[in-house]
Amino acid sequence: MMRFHNFLKENAVFQAECAKYPWQFPSGSSWMVYTDTVPHAVLAGQYALEQTFLVRPEALVAPEVSPLKVLESIAGEQLV
Repeated sequence: MMRFHNFLKENAVFQAECAKYPWQFPSGSSWMVYTDTVPHAVLAGQYALEQTFLVRPEALVAPEVSPLKVLESIAGEQLV
């Protein structure tokens, strides 16, 4: 996923042509988002904290719809 994230960040055509949806939050507020299913970026702001949690596939509640299974279906092979 990180390689795909970096690919999108470095892809000039994608950056120029992709849809962008700005969200603005009041000063002093904070927000949290689950981003496994969407490309994303922060365009402005004072602070950013990114946290990644690695969860074993056998611990998933619905492994059949996990990002891992989506990528495996695209790749046509088991990735883990």
